[in-house]
Amino acid sequence: MQTLSATGVTGPDGTLTLSIPVGRPNAAFDAVVVLQPRPPAPAADPWAAINAFHRRLAASGRAFTDSADLIREDRVR
Repeated sequence: MQTLSATGVTGPDGTLTLSIPVGRPNAAFDAVVVLQPRPPAPAADPWAAINAFHRRLAASGRAFTDSADLIREDRVR
């Protein structure tokens, strides 16, 4: 007996179609299928990339500032 794991997605009609290669042509098999729905994926944090960028800047000793402020500072000098 061999245990195989397969992942599939149902189609628009709600049918799950699995194609599992077993490597033995013209052989008879008994199959047991256990359906286990996947939990919904957690919602992605829309600010994760920005926060990671801020952390990398801080780790490098630089700060994230408003570029308009920097332009004004350059004009005053």
